[in-house]
Amino acid sequence: TLLYTIKFEMSNCDKKDPKNQKDGTRVFKKMCLDGKISTYIGTREFVDYVGHIDPVAAVLLIHEMDWFTENPEYKVYAEIIATFRYGRDDLDVLGINFKKDLYTDSMQVYPVRGSPFCTTKIQEKLLKKLGAERAFPFTFELPAGIPSSVTLQPVKSDQSSKPCGVEYCLKTYIAKDMHETPDRKQIVDLLIKKITHAPDTSAPQPYIECAKNFMMSTNPLHVEARLDKEVIFLHSS
Repeated sequence: TLLYTIKFEMSNCDKKDPKNQKDGTRVFKKMCLDGKISTYIGTREFVDYVGHIDPVAAVLLIHEMDWFTENPEYKVYAEIIATFRYGRDDLDVLGINFKKDLYTDSMQVYPVRGSPFCTTKIQEKLLKKLGAERAFPFTFELPAGIPSSVTLQPVKSDQSSKPCGVEYCLKTYIAKDMHETPDRKQIVDLLIKKITHAPDTSAPQPYIECAKNFMMSTNPLHVEARLDKEVIFLHSS
């Protein structure tokens, strides 16, 4: 399944006059393999400002409404998962996976429970563009304290598995029940990132020290650690 970047105009400005031209709205779209549903999202990076986190706002588009009318037992669910991967897939033995789900949340998107509402302007624009009869907005609020996205790039000789680190995935799927394993052809999964906002103001140099006593030693062990600066910018993918 391919991920498309779409750009569309939301204004009726005169395109002949460059002063009246406005930039289009860029969104990301991904469709499931059987073509029944698609997921639209305005950005794949969500910022943690320490005090609050950007909401994960997306829009579900149903391409085959007649199929859902003929099969009312099927519903569309959305799920967001934060996974910590700390080993290669080929090292899995005896059913032990080298990954752990740090956070998960899910909801039913269609049929709509209650009145659907938009939490962002991009959702409102998408509903006007796609049509409110087939498009349904949904939003996840990430809790405070969950880790940001981190990727540990493997060496060039090891490209056989996913890199270690923390990754976030937004998934929409068709199933009869939320806990049912869906058909792979009816899943839309989007990798997203949670990043942390770096403040512009400088702070004191981070420093910590501790001491620990051991039974067989007369003197305690002193350990201290410090960083050159509080904020270190890393160029990661």
